[in-house]
Amino acid sequence: MTRRHLERVKKRDGRVVDYDEAKLAEAIYRAARSVGQDNRYLARDLAGVVTTYLERYHDREIPTSEEIQRMVEKILFETGHAEVARAYLIYREHQGTRSATPPEALSGELFPTEPVFVEASTRDEVSTWGRDRISAALVKEAGLDPASAGEIASAVEQKIFREGHRRVSSTLIRELVNQELLARGYVSKMRKQLVVGLPKYDLDRLLRPGTDGERAIDPDRMCRMIGETTLKQYALQELHPREVADAHIEGRLHIHDLEYPLKLHWVALHVPEMVKTHDEDPALSSVRPGPRALGTRLDARIAAMARVVAGGVELSHVNAAYAPMLLGSGDDELSDEAAFVAAQLARVERPRLHVGVDLGIPSYLRSSLGAARGPAIRFARELLRVGRDMPCEIIFHVPPDGFDDPDGASLLREACRFSLERGRSLFCFERPGSTVRRISRFGGRGASDPEDGPFVLAQAVTINLPQAYYRSEGSSDFYAELEVALDALVRAHLVKRALLRRPRGDSAEFAVAVAGLNEAVRLLCGAEMADDENALRLGIRILSFLYFRVREESEKHGIRLAMHDLGGTEAAERFLRIDRQMFARARGLEAQLGPMSGYTAGVHLRSFPDVEAGLASEARFHTLLTQGAALLPASARASLTPARLLDHLRTVYVGTSCAQVSIP
Repeated sequence: MTRRHLERVKKRDGRVVDYDEAKLAEAIYRAARSVGQDNRYLARDLAGVVTTYLERYHDREIPTSEEIQRMVEKILFETGHAEVARAYLIYREHQGTRSATPPEALSGELFPTEPVFVEASTRDEVSTWGRDRISAALVKEAGLDPASAGEIASAVEQKIFREGHRRVSSTLIRELVNQELLARGYVSKMRKQLVVGLPKYDLDRLLRPGTDGERAIDPDRMCRMIGETTLKQYALQELHPREVADAHIEGRLHIHDLEYPLKLHWVALHVPEMVKTHDEDPALSSVRPGPRALGTRLDARIAAMARVVAGGVELSHVNAAYAPMLLGSGDDELSDEAAFVAAQLARVERPRLHVGVDLGIPSYLRSSLGAARGPAIRFARELLRVGRDMPCEIIFHVPPDGFDDPDGASLLREACRFSLERGRSLFCFERPGSTVRRISRFGGRGASDPEDGPFVLAQAVTINLPQAYYRSEGSSDFYAELEVALDALVRAHLVKRALLRRPRGDSAEFAVAVAGLNEAVRLLCGAEMADDENALRLGIRILSFLYFRVREESEKHGIRLAMHDLGGTEAAERFLRIDRQMFARARGLEAQLGPMSGYTAGVHLRSFPDVEAGLASEARFHTLLTQGAALLPASARASLTPARLLDHLRTVYVGTSCAQVSIP
């Protein structure tokens, strides 16, 4: 490259003046003197190097003063004069702002000869200051070009040294970097730099409670809470697209178990199938197949599930699995084994357990059980007797002849008494002629499924129906807002499928749920679904729209989406809290309906004047929901007798297409 003679320089104010190497040397000398290096020869030599570099390699004949100053910094750093470079950086900043304070007075305070240390909070260590590390991190983590990264790193360094810090944290450096990114318009780059975790104040309240009346929590739960909070922040900031994260934060939808991005939402284990594969487990191959051996196997499977499941684990057909091992057992033996199983399940803290008990024998198990049918029913009865203190939900599977068979009907009456006394029960109906194996409260998929593996829900996302109405009052319509929420929901499920990878991500089902249907219908037509047929039909129409759109999206993306009734009120309560803040109409709705802790969960009715009519109304949604559950209100439960509940179940089973009845 030919060498030019550098004669002119462009100043900050636009003026073009003569280039003066002596002035440049004087500036370098002053910076060097501020850090104890009183050497004019060094300053002149370095100024000469800068001039030579600009004449040979600069691409413009007239460089700007800023370009020359950056070149000075670069050469000072690369020639081993880092302290002088830092002092020069402050000196030129002072010159740019035309401060009246002499640079010598500033630099002595701002740039000590002792090194500045950085506390790397995530690695429990300190390191000496290095602007190049900031620049490299911006290139690697935020994707900035090296030039922009260098400018931001220089600006941060100026702020740190100007304040006279001797020791700074990596968290502070990140905050200063984020300020620079925001000021320069790099908003998307800034998001990549955000730190996730709990504020110190929150951590202090966890570690040292009591100052404000808080109660201490156990260390395991505390660590779990910190990890969950961090992962939830990371999922919203990095894993999900911005539109999906905003939809969750603003309450358009609720992504369940967001704090467990690599865990499944629900797994149903077919316990009879576990008995068949007993000999395939090396740890149990020498153990005689029997009730206690099955208990050992169940313990191991539940422990394994706790590592991969966030929502719940269902053990289906428990009594049918134990029955063949209890042939010839007396009542005392059956009672002992039932007590052992109940005590074993009561020990499980995580994941949440849901235990399936057959009230009678499912049609597809009758040929395999044979003579074990009697022990299966007796064992179920013993489980009801000793299992009232189990913390898990009990799922009662009712076969087609469950109301007519003497043994099954007797067991069903006991299940009704159990449910009214204890709650946390669910009755699942098997319809005559059904070929589907009810291997989960969420339904089954076919006769061969148990052999193919457990039934899996990978993730659940709930849509906020009332908010779709609030947003539609502006410039759109209700169904258009549902489309926006549905698009974000599908994208959230696609992220989860990619995280799970094959084969779980492809074979699992992804749940689509709703909350606040009752309130959305009231907003749209002014009537309650429990009181008005037209309002109920409007609710069915809304759910039908979602049902067919979900099917279309499932085929479009090759993902197994399905409408589900998830149960629980987490999403419904969160939606109302958010909507109260964002929409005055939400506060007005509460004024009309009275105090609410949340919207109505799922498709359930808010008012329930008559038990059978209410259950029948909710059952009309069950052709659109996979194993939807009609919910018996707590107020109705308090006034029912076991015989009356049995009558209601029989009426609903015979007269409707109801799939399940839940007793909270």
